[in-house]
Amino acid sequence: YADICSMVHPSFVNALQTSSRDVVPEANWLRLQHHASRVKSLLVPHESWRQGCNVREEELAFLARHHPDPILPRLQHLQWYNWDLFKFAPLFVHNTLRTLDCDPLDRDELCPILERVRTTAPRVQKLVVFSNNFWGVVNDTHEVLSGITITICALSYLTEFTFTHITLPTETLLHLSRLTQFTILALTITELNVEAWRSRSWGGFPALQHLTLTCGNFASIAPILTFLHALRKFNLVHLSLHHDRRVLADANEFHQLISAVMYFPHLTLLVIRFPEPTSQS
Repeated sequence: YADICSMVHPSFVNALQTSSRDVVPEANWLRLQHHASRVKSLLVPHESWRQGCNVREEELAFLARHHPDPILPRLQHLQWYNWDLFKFAPLFVHNTLRTLDCDPLDRDELCPILERVRTTAPRVQKLVVFSNNFWGVVNDTHEVLSGITITICALSYLTEFTFTHITLPTETLLHLSRLTQFTILALTITELNVEAWRSRSWGGFPALQHLTLTCGNFASIAPILTFLHALRKFNLVHLSLHHDRRVLADANEFHQLISAVMYFPHLTLLVIRFPEPTSQS
């Protein structure tokens, strides 16, 4: 007991000694402190996944109040899909983190974790944010878009980035396009993004290998074609296009799309998807 407590911050030991044993069993916290430095990966599953998620909110709240140091000081990979506990996810983002997969419920949860990544985990290489739950809300929120831009533009080690159902600001897209180690990208583009790949600062994604592109609210296929032509062609091997329009306007548009794709000499997989037809279609 004395050896373990010597590794723990004094304020944390004091909190353990004075806390309710029913809420925070002392042995559990000492066990956590003993093994914390060995943990490299952490998965906090969604509430519907009943296997293996037995952490209680009051336990995480206790850590937030009384543990001043990194909880898992060598954590490198974090997957956080639990909405009920998502507000505690930033507690586990530290300078050792290299990959982050998360599913925030709304913009109020997205901003704090982006801020935490920017300030404490600048060497993150993989950032995956599933944002299906607040599609259509974030696009009109200046605070969130500003937070996205500030965070992403501060990350120079990214190799993989997924941000679905949100239109990225121009500055963010330009920054990603210039990263020389960046290989995997999944994003949504709209008319708001066109100025990015027309900019003199456009880098063309020189190392990109896997691209998943969701194309929204385009009146024609022309902006998509210009985006594909603006990419560096040599490294791309997987291309997936998801189009919001149920069909292309005519056969000529489809021919133009296929012609644009043919410029990628090493492409081995091409996926083109349209929305499922409805009974009224």
